[in-house]
Amino acid sequence: MRVKVLFRDDEFVCLCSYEDRLIPKRARFWWDGQRKLWVSKSAKCAARLMEYCNEAAKRTIVDRLSGLPTMGVSQSFNGRIAHRYKYTT
Repeated sequence: MRVKVLFRDDEFVCLCSYEDRLIPKRARFWWDGQRKLWVSKSAKCAARLMEYCNEAAKRTIVDRLSGLPTMGVSQSFNGRIAHRYKYTT
């Protein structure tokens, strides 16, 4: 199985085979034994696995590490993804 990192339910989820388990472990993801998934709430941890991330996870990592607060969830617009941001001064 190929390693994949997704962003869902406000956390990063790494999907991988047993043989690849050290990849998320070294990135400091933790094993959720109940759900049988590697998970992390940290964008820094997920950034270590950027090469395995889908587009939604990559955008979330960049947003969180750049300090831009994300408002709401992504919305589909004419086949494209549109993000709404709220900037405060």
